Amino acid sequence: MFGRLNLYSVYRPTRSNKPLEEMQYVPQGFNWAALIFPILWSLYHRLWFITALLVLVETGTWWAMQHKLADPSLIMALKLCWDVYIGISANDWREAYLQSRGYTLADVVTGKGHMEAERRFLDRWFHDQSVYHPNQGVLV
Repeated sequence: MFGRLNLYSVYRPTRSNKPLEEMQYVPQGFNWAALIFPILWSLYHRLWFITALLVLVETGTWWAMQHKLADPSLIMALKLCWDVYIGISANDWREAYLQSRGYTLADVVTGKGHMEAERRFLDRWFHDQSVYHPNQGVLV
């Protein structure tokens, strides 16, 4: 009955012929997919530098375990902290990537899911595009 609303940042491309089709909706908060599957998550979102960093950390963790550089429980505790950090920072990394690709923050919307957030944004977008200007006498 009372669903939890999520917060989404909406990014639009600055140089595009079809900006509505290329909008990106980035959820705010903890990212469980990035926590559980960090490398697959970063590949899916085309975060190549983050992917390389994650592979490097995973390889380093495996190497440290194989060569017993420290107590295995300490290595796993550090790895767990790293994974939680990934879950916390993943959406921020995605926003930084979009901004570096020329996207700008268009709006922040709420919704129970991605589709509802998209609908709310588009409702607001089209409402703002069709505001009546009395001195022009037409809808713009």
